[in-house]
Amino acid sequence: MLQDLPKNLDKSMKFNLILIGCGKMGGALAKSWLGNDLVQKIQILDPGEIDPKLSTFPTVFHVKHFQDIDFIDSDFLILAVKPQVIHNICHNIKPVMTENLA
Repeated sequence: MLQDLPKNLDKSMKFNLILIGCGKMGGALAKSWLGNDLVQKIQILDPGEIDPKLSTFPTVFHVKHFQDIDFIDSDFLILAVKPQVIHNICHNIKPVMTENLA
């Protein structure tokens, strides 16, 4: 978990995130954001199972297909996938990306 959050971080701001990939790296990121109460909602796209601890949070939504992601109400898209699949992931998300995503 994050020990020292930046002093200028507005702790009342919570974000809607899309996390693509929830292996070791993606899972660690999600747990940190949730543990520090930084997210309003996380949509996790992963075709496999996610860590059962993440499923206990009411703000976590596990989806297995691109078409099930709500891109419109999301603030950030985070890619946490292996390098060999990044090209395929980017090809699939490009048509559905919205301008509001960072």
